[in-house]
Amino acid sequence: MTQDLKKLNKRLEKIEKELDTCRTSVLQDGWQTQRYAKKARKWDILAQEKMKIIQQIEDLKELEYNEGMKNAYYCVACGAINMEDCCCDTQ
Repeated sequence: MTQDLKKLNKRLEKIEKELDTCRTSVLQDGWQTQRYAKKARKWDILAQEKMKIIQQIEDLKELEYNEGMKNAYYCVACGAINMEDCCCDTQ
């Protein structure tokens, strides 16, 4: 899973760089021109993709956390986190 996270983070950095380059400006591109409209459309598509990637990253991190918690031990009776620290006779 860490490899997937690295790929997603690398893609996210690339998208953020592209977003910096395609900022629309009325002074630079003119108002109601094809150049302005093209940059605006590209901005919208990249922003949507960025949000999807951020959501995927959060989902992967949550999945990794949940996988780690499956192996964790917790005693309800005494509140011990490690099996060695448990003072109950239920072992």
